[in-house]
Amino acid sequence: MFAFLIAGLYLFPNLLPGVVFATYIGTGHTLDLATAVTCLVLFNLMKEPLIGLPMFVTDMIEMVVSMKRMQKFLETDEVQSMIVVRRDEEEGPALEIRGNFSWGLSEKKEEEEEEEKVEVDEKKRTLG
Repeated sequence: MFAFLIAGLYLFPNLLPGVVFATYIGTGHTLDLATAVTCLVLFNLMKEPLIGLPMFVTDMIEMVVSMKRMQKFLETDEVQSMIVVRRDEEEGPALEIRGNFSWGLSEKKEEEEEEEKVEVDEKKRTLG
């Protein structure tokens, strides 16, 4: 699969002039030397950006996904002050931590997201 992607990246810019010239001639125009040379120069200038375009699109998609993850993390609830209890006593632990810990969203946010999913599913059923 990856080999086809790489081959396509380098094959598409090389096939583009042939397809454009065939289309130009097929529509009834005559291809003279000045037009052909000008087009070939422009295609050679566009070759590198055309090769880099799929990688740019992939990087943009990865950036959007990462930004959504960071936004979801930053919107989670703060740690409550009642969770950490510091003691000055000599007996027992110096630091006690109470609470329910998880890497996911808070239960409130999870419930809200679940309700949104149900509403979207109901809308799809009514539209379909």
